[in-house]
Amino acid sequence: MLRSLVGSEMCIRDSLERLPLIYGTFKWKPSDEQKVRDVVIMILQGKQMDTIDDGALDTIEGAIQAIRDMGLEALCMQHRHCFNTADFWEEVARQAELGIPGSQIRQHWVTHLDPDINTGEWGIEEKKRLRELALLYNESDWRKIAKELDTGRTPAACLSKWQRGLSTSLVRSGATAAWSSLEDSDLRKAVEEHGQNEWLMVAKCMQTHRRTAAQCLQRWSKTVCSHKKGFWNSVEQMQLTCAVAAYEDKGADKGDRSEKGDVAWALVQRHVEGRTDMQCRERWINICSKHTATFTQSDDHKLLQVYAEMRASSKDGQISWSQIAREMGGWSDSQIWRRWQKLVPIEQVDDYKRRRDMKKRLIPPKFTHHTEARD
Repeated sequence: MLRSLVGSEMCIRDSLERLPLIYGTFKWKPSDEQKVRDVVIMILQGKQMDTIDDGALDTIEGAIQAIRDMGLEALCMQHRHCFNTADFWEEVARQAELGIPGSQIRQHWVTHLDPDINTGEWGIEEKKRLRELALLYNESDWRKIAKELDTGRTPAACLSKWQRGLSTSLVRSGATAAWSSLEDSDLRKAVEEHGQNEWLMVAKCMQTHRRTAAQCLQRWSKTVCSHKKGFWNSVEQMQLTCAVAAYEDKGADKGDRSEKGDVAWALVQRHVEGRTDMQCRERWINICSKHTATFTQSDDHKLLQVYAEMRASSKDGQISWSQIAREMGGWSDSQIWRRWQKLVPIEQVDDYKRRRDMKKRLIPPKFTHHTEARD
C-alpha cells in the first residue's frame, strides 16, 4: 500500500515538473501571423517537392515552378492531413522562432489563420441551420455544431453569432432588459459567494437568467450595491483628491474629462469606498475643481455668444453644455447651464426644456448624452 502511494506521488511529481510554471499569453501581431503563413507555405512546398517523380530535367523544373506558384489554399488542400500531427506544428514553431510552442500556433491557426475559415457574411439558410443545430445540441457542443454546419465557420464564430444575433433568450435579456427582484436577489447571493472581482463566476450563477458578466457588473455597481448618498466626509474627500491625482490623464480614450484633464473615473471609484464613478466625477467637476469666481459681464457676453453660435450650427437645435464649458474655460457644464437660465427669458428656457424632453422621448435613453439632460 505504501509503495503504491509513493509510486503515485512520484508520477504526479514527474508530471508537474514537465509543466510550465506560468502559462503566459502571446499577443499576436500581423507580422507574427504572416511569418507563420510563410513557414507553413515553405514546409508544405517541401512536402509537395517530395511527390515529384524523376524524369526529364525540363519536366522537373516545370513541376518545381508550378509548386512555387501554388498558393496557401492549394497547398493546404493537398496536405491538410499534416495539420493533425504535433510534429508538423513543432517544426513550424522551430522555424517561426516566436518563442511559443507548436500547440499554441496550431490553436491560433485553427481559429484565425486557416484559409478555409469562412469570415464572410452569414446567409439566411446558414443562420437557420445554425439555429437548428444550436437547439439540437442544447447550445453546448459548438465543435460538433460547427462541423455539422459545414460552411467553414469555426466553433467560436458559431457561438458568437448565436449569442449576438440568433438566441432570442440572450437578446431578450440584453443590457436594456429590466432586472426583476428575483434576479437582484440571486445576484446578491452570487456576489456574496464569489466576491466583487470574479464576475465570470457570478455570471455562471446567473445562467438561468441569461445574464453576462458585464451585465452583472453593471447592475451591481450601479444599482444593487448599496452606495453612499449625500454628504461627503473628509476621508472621502481626501480619497477622491488622491485618486484623481493618480489617475489624471488616463481616461482620454474613455471620454471622461475633468477641469484639469482626462481622468479614468472607473479607476478613481475603486479608491473611494461606497461611491460610484459618476458620483466621483460629479463631485470633482462641480465641487472640488469648481471655478470659484463669479461671472463677470464679459463672461456673460461670451456665454451667450458661444450659445448662439452652437445653436446656429446645431442641426437639431440641441446644445452640449460641456462643450460650451470647454469654450468658456474653467467653468463646469452645470455652472454654465445654471448661469444661462438666469441670463435668458424664462420662455426661452421653457422652450429649450420642451425640445430636450421631446428628443428624449424619440431617442432611446442609452443614446442620449448625459450632458444634454441638465435640470
